[in-house]
Amino acid sequence: MTKVDSVICCRASPAQKALLVTQIGKGPQKKAHWYSWLSPTSTTPLTLAIGDGANDLAMISAANVGVGISGREVQQAVRVADFSISQFRYLSRLVLVHGCWNYYRTTRFILATFWKETFFYLPQALFQEQTGATGTSLYEPGSLTFVSFFTAACILVIGTFEQDLHSRTLTVVPELFKYGQNAEGLNMSVYFSWFSNALVAGLIVYAGAWAGYMDSEMIDVDGWYAQGLLTFVLCGIWVNIKLLVIELHYKTRVALWSILGSLAVLWAYLLIAGAISSPSSAPYSVRGGLSLEFGRDPA
Repeated sequence: MTKVDSVICCRASPAQKALLVTQIGKGPQKKAHWYSWLSPTSTTPLTLAIGDGANDLAMISAANVGVGISGREVQQAVRVADFSISQFRYLSRLVLVHGCWNYYRTTRFILATFWKETFFYLPQALFQEQTGATGTSLYEPGSLTFVSFFTAACILVIGTFEQDLHSRTLTVVPELFKYGQNAEGLNMSVYFSWFSNALVAGLIVYAGAWAGYMDSEMIDVDGWYAQGLLTFVLCGIWVNIKLLVIELHYKTRVALWSILGSLAVLWAYLLIAGAISSPSSAPYSVRGGLSLEFGRDPA
């Protein structure tokens, strides 16, 4: 059974339907090699079960993904299914369109999250070379507390609204569904490419901020707040541009307002923190850090 292309059953019992789905899910598994962890092809079969009655409950529960169709039997199948549709004709759009979109959104959400964290905190690690690995933070502690407010919107937009291809394209070309079947959107090769990009981007930002901090004649401060602030702002801008301008395919007003809102909140926080913080001689002199230590000239 596990080596055939199709199986047709007539008057099967609920237990037989569930057994059929279970057996198909067990194989045939593709042969694994020592380099298989780098391969984008999935080695484990995934099963989809579709039912509209009470006799389909066991089958739907045994599948990886269950779809319930609203029927006359008090909708038991709908209650145990992962997704529900009112008519069978909506199945193609559910699988080919929303299935592909959901897979792409999930993979990009995961990759963007890891990319952002790696990129944002790499300067922290590089800064330890300047401090003799003392564990001193490059960023002011308050900025680290609210960093998610400046970078969460771009990741949520990708994970919620992204559409890499038009719905008609996905419907007319069903072969595009193999993108998810073969795990081409999220595998170790893709992950390492995003991870490498984060390392390079973090190194560029840190080196650029350090060079600007050392060579600028406008910065009048002996602490670390100016260098950390410059790096922090560059990272915040880079994250929003990378995810909402470069990576996002489905650009709408939501994406535009997200990037503008994130940057506005970032600058508002810096101005408010510099105005209400108490004077301090510590390395993080937040009081007037943005308006005074970088010079009164807006240029």
